[in-house]
Amino acid sequence: MIKLYALFFLIALPTAMYAQAKVGDLTPYERNTNQTATYAQIISWYQQLDKQYEQAKLVEVGKTDIGKPLHVFLLAADKQFTARPDRVTLLINNGIHPGEPEGIDACMMMARDLLKANKLPKNVLLAIVPVYNIDGALNRGVSRVNQNGPEAYGFRGNARNLNLNRDFIKAEAENTKSFQTMYQSLKPQVFIDNHTSDGADYQHVLTYFATQKDKLHAAVSGYMKQTFQPELDKRLTAQGFPRLPTSIVFRRRLKVVYWAITIPLAIRRAMRPSSTVLVSPWRRICGRTILRGSKRPMHSMRLCCGYVSAMPERFWRISKKPMRL
Repeated sequence: MIKLYALFFLIALPTAMYAQAKVGDLTPYERNTNQTATYAQIISWYQQLDKQYEQAKLVEVGKTDIGKPLHVFLLAADKQFTARPDRVTLLINNGIHPGEPEGIDACMMMARDLLKANKLPKNVLLAIVPVYNIDGALNRGVSRVNQNGPEAYGFRGNARNLNLNRDFIKAEAENTKSFQTMYQSLKPQVFIDNHTSDGADYQHVLTYFATQKDKLHAAVSGYMKQTFQPELDKRLTAQGFPRLPTSIVFRRRLKVVYWAITIPLAIRRAMRPSSTVLVSPWRRICGRTILRGSKRPMHSMRLCCGYVSAMPERFWRISKKPMRL
């Protein structure tokens, strides 16, 4: 059975760890909250962590459509970087849509903080994909008119203009094939796919939605709905992050209303006079910023969210080639 703390230790990171960071250890986002790391900065960051800590290892897992390798960053307290049945494997995917870079920046910070404070749990293998859509990450610019920053970010599609978030089954992209090889080797019990709202304006810093219960095995479904999610929601709420479904649910059902509301809000937000940026420790870890206007707090339209999933193995049977760790 999946241990609850496989995910909860990420939520309960001591906020004091951030204060220990030196100027030279800061990510581009921490230096300027309206910036996100470039692909070169991301890989260089994890390469340095790999060199500095024996509990970390950066691995090339396969090719991508742009020709650059797909990486996974592994963290293990016992320095053993293979999946085992006696511990939980937690996989976090970032940058499937590089224009939604919150997960990219948050995981760079989280990996550093866990390693510096020696806080890696003994019963968890943590696997982080630094950036999945490398192709789109290299195609930087401004392509989301509704989104409140950053100054420049990657493009949604990859080198072949494929939406990798729609390619997991058909597996046209080399990125997807490499991901499947990695997934088969790690076989994670918990999978988090970090996204950001594309301009949606609502008051929650962190949102997520889990795999639908009818898509899971009955045993996993029961545990997810009756044990895992209630406890996760309870702990999030206790720390000031009440549960709210992510905006993608509303976009599909109320697409016309969505655009009718968010475009005027984006214009109004841009015309708002003075706004100050306040960043709390957890919002540094898993979100962007909070904008405070004249009367009440208004969260940035760039919100961190994720999919919590225990995926059926039948979806990942295309690639059986093991990944060498």
